[in-house]
Amino acid sequence: MDRLYELILKIDLPNLMAIAGLLWMFYKRLDKKFEKIDEKFEKVYERFDKIEEKFDKIEEKFDSQIREVRTSLNHMEGAFYSKDCCMLKDDDKVKKVE
Repeated sequence: MDRLYELILKIDLPNLMAIAGLLWMFYKRLDKKFEKIDEKFEKVYERFDKIEEKFDKIEEKFDSQIREVRTSLNHMEGAFYSKDCCMLKDDDKVKKVE
C-alpha cells in the first residue's frame, strides 16, 4: 500500500494532463484523416459500381447476340434438312465419312 501511495505522489499531474491532451489531439486529427480516406474509398466504390453496371449491359448484349446466332443456325439447319439434296440427310455419305 505504501508503494502505491509513493507512486501517486511521484506522478506529475500537469505532465499527465499534457500527455492526455496531446493524445486526444492526435486521435482527433487521425480520425479526420480516416474520414477523408473513407470518402475517397466511397468514390472508388461508386466507380466500381458504374463499371459493374457497364459489364452487365455488355453481358446482356452479348447473350442476346449469341441467342440470335443460335436461332439463325437452327433456321439454317432446318432449311438444309428440308432440302432433298442435303448431305446431312444422306446416310450413305455419313457412313463413308466414318
